[in-house]
Amino acid sequence: MKHPFWQTDWQNIQFTSLDVPLNLFQRPSADFYSAFYSELFKRYNSYDELPLNWKNEKSVTAQEIFILIGKKKSVLSIGAGLGFVEKEIVYHAQSLTIDTYDFTNTASKWLVEVDRVNTLKSFSEARKYQFIYCTQLLYALSDDEISDFLELVKNHLDVNGFFLTVDTSSNTTENGNSKSAKSQIKKILKNIFRPLYYFLFKNRSAQLWGWQRDNTEIISHFAKKGFTLEKFFPAAGQSFIIFKLDNIK
Repeated sequence: MKHPFWQTDWQNIQFTSLDVPLNLFQRPSADFYSAFYSELFKRYNSYDELPLNWKNEKSVTAQEIFILIGKKKSVLSIGAGLGFVEKEIVYHAQSLTIDTYDFTNTASKWLVEVDRVNTLKSFSEARKYQFIYCTQLLYALSDDEISDFLELVKNHLDVNGFFLTVDTSSNTTENGNSKSAKSQIKKILKNIFRPLYYFLFKNRSAQLWGWQRDNTEIISHFAKKGFTLEKFFPAAGQSFIIFKLDNIK
């Protein structure tokens, strides 16, 4: 199932410190991201200065993706953001060059300086790839946007290529967390009442961040666009789902 969720801060930056209005009902605007990354690059001078826990989590994610890439030579990351995962992957895969694309160029200040990472300015620069992936991207997309996004992926996925999405499932067991039935019920109740809580108590300090989906919903979106499920598994506290296309023309 799909559940909205909110954020009050990221990378130890409180959103209330940004000179932009926050919205409980609409996702972050372009002005929000511009203000956020402006503040982030003032506060931090390099990847090394980012919060250690966040870097450790992303490093584990990068190691899992590195294993899945294997010997594939053409790789595209969509929605790379700051690009820490990509930096870590090319560190481990020293003969690999990764193409990256993000829907905004405000986050790539450090990434453009990383060797063997090619930051694309537009999707028109993309080619066919044996392996395309995104990490923590689908939550930021509406259902209609996921449909459009998958059309882009289909146009650039090579024959016998693979697409990987890494997300935090709304079903915690799909992230590798063993939870009792009682805990699952509590989570469902929290998801029901959380919008009211944020409206009453966090109205001026929280920002709608996106929607968490479970694996069933994500797989359904992909199936509608002609993708076949290869496998899914939990790793790094997230859900890894791998797809192929049924008929690539």
